[in-house]
Amino acid sequence: MGGLSYLFCTRIKNQIIETFKSPTKIIFVIIMAGLLILSLVSGQSAMSDMDTNEFRPVSELYALIFVLYAVMFLVTSYRGFSSGASMFSMSDVNLVFCSPFKPRKVLFYGLVQQLGQSILIGFFILFQYGWLSFTYGTTFLDIILILVGYGLSVFCGQLTAMVIYSLTSGDDYKKRIAKTILIVICAVAVLYVGFKVYEDMDNILPAAVDAANGMPMVLFPVAGWLQACIVGIMQMQLIPIVLGLAGTAIYIGLLVAVIVFARSDYYEDVLQASEVSFSAITARKEGKVGEMSPKNVKVGKTGIDKGFGANAFYFKHILENRRSKIFLLDTVSLVYIGINIAFAIFTKEIIPFFCMSTYLQMISTSMSRINRELLLPYVYLVPEPPFKKLMYCLLESLPKVIVEAVIIYIPVGILLSLNPIEIIIFIIARITFGFLFTAGNIMVERVFGQITVKGLILAIYFLMLIVLSIPGIIAAVITGVFFSVLFGGALSVYAVSFLVLAICNILVGTLVIFLCRNMLQYAELNNK
Repeated sequence: MGGLSYLFCTRIKNQIIETFKSPTKIIFVIIMAGLLILSLVSGQSAMSDMDTNEFRPVSELYALIFVLYAVMFLVTSYRGFSSGASMFSMSDVNLVFCSPFKPRKVLFYGLVQQLGQSILIGFFILFQYGWLSFTYGTTFLDIILILVGYGLSVFCGQLTAMVIYSLTSGDDYKKRIAKTILIVICAVAVLYVGFKVYEDMDNILPAAVDAANGMPMVLFPVAGWLQACIVGIMQMQLIPIVLGLAGTAIYIGLLVAVIVFARSDYYEDVLQASEVSFSAITARKEGKVGEMSPKNVKVGKTGIDKGFGANAFYFKHILENRRSKIFLLDTVSLVYIGINIAFAIFTKEIIPFFCMSTYLQMISTSMSRINRELLLPYVYLVPEPPFKKLMYCLLESLPKVIVEAVIIYIPVGILLSLNPIEIIIFIIARITFGFLFTAGNIMVERVFGQITVKGLILAIYFLMLIVLSIPGIIAAVITGVFFSVLFGGALSVYAVSFLVLAICNILVGTLVIFLCRNMLQYAELNNK
């Protein structure tokens, strides 16, 4: 066994041993295993009723696969215009780079290591087995194939980012050319789908699905090839499998050739990305929160000029958002809004849409800038009541939640033929869920803030948010059944049920925040 092979196997062995030695990691593994088993059981239940269930067209799933691969490939590739991407850790930089290994062997070691990490990144796909099998009749083998394709798309994106950074670093002209090529490819794909939809406005969703699965989109770099390969395996068609695998393999081979031959030493190209990744990992282990603002911050005038006492934190956060070029909605929020509206077009039913929208809101909701305040001494030193300071720190996220709710549910309400009263009630319900999830963030930070294992914190976070949502859901279901029996009519059920849901969310969220009201009294409560 060579030195690099021994290092790779030993690293995997040590990670497994370390997992079983850490109680928090064992708890995390148990929670993940339980959720995966639950997903498998629900998926198998749907498959057992395959003869009675009416599945949606599987072509929609193929289109979703293409969109997923394309988004991950493009987002990962775009990193090549900033810090680049690295397949190595700082331990590799300090040890492997200095060892007497040939650069090509070191590169192959990094490729294998990155491919495994890319597949692990898509582990969340396994938890989608339940609703995918219920909706499209997919098997668990299909989910595994989607996961492998996802890992390959991320892997190719990492390679692309590395090549882009290697060829354009320090040369703004080359960087503009590379950006233009990437934007043109995306624009052509979007315009093609838009044109196909425009030709058949009476069937928007089928037209978009057919366009995403059509021959021109199969030629889309990496995403189209991988989709053709995965779909070919699902349908047992040899030609798409061979062409998809050949295109992906040739693409990876060309990128590796560029890395090896275009630059005399690629070690220097990946050094900055390795340092950035190492700094982020170290910060997470220490419980520190990284700043979300870009490198070039828009300063303008200095000073807050507004606020006194506790409310100064609200104006401070608004100013920091402005300097970070975030005006109520950032890029991530716009992406989630687009996903919500697309899902509404896909489902055409308000209840499934509201559930999916709330699930996405659970993922996208964060404590915003109060995370950073908890690690600084100033919020604890201001001579104001801790509950008052906490409320003003949380107030910054309220305008964003309101704007998101309005932007999402007005077009969705029109699309789904809801009346104005229903639209207003759904907007209120979404706002209250934003308030409830923010309270859940506060509770998790207050009770479990000492835990620095990111995966375990995420598992606890989702579990707590589900628990906090249960009272409102139960009250809404009981109210809906009661009113449907007595009065009937969809309007009264929707209006009253979701109004009760909103009231319960406000009560539960307020109770949680009140119980955590003293978390800003002593810095030791949030000592990382």
